[in-house]
Amino acid sequence: MGTSGHGSFENDASQDWLWDLEGDRGWTLVERTLHSLLDADFRDIDFCQEAIAAAEVVAACRGKAGVFFSDNPHHVEGRSRPSQTLTTLAKKAVAMVGQDSEAKTLWSSGDEYGEWLGALQELQTRLG
Repeated sequence: MGTSGHGSFENDASQDWLWDLEGDRGWTLVERTLHSLLDADFRDIDFCQEAIAAAEVVAACRGKAGVFFSDNPHHVEGRSRPSQTLTTLAKKAVAMVGQDSEAKTLWSSGDEYGEWLGALQELQTRLG
């Protein structure tokens, strides 16, 4: 297993997704990522981590950046403010990760479940 931590960007899937984001200065990748998670029959860990990264972009572009984008603003600079529809989609995706996903199953069996759940709740708060 590669990088793993309870922070939104402390895993390989979100880091790889962030690399893909560099080629998309609009909202296409973010929206597609969030829909992929919500439309999936099985929400595997990689879908979850990518959706959390996408939700972080939405929050950051609403002026509510978490620690990662506060320290690395170049990933979101120049992006327009996301629509309310996209923000709602991000909130639904984060909620789904915390309720019905492989990520929840894996984290709930470990010692850092509380930290992981707290990070999701904090992201939800920043999404509004």
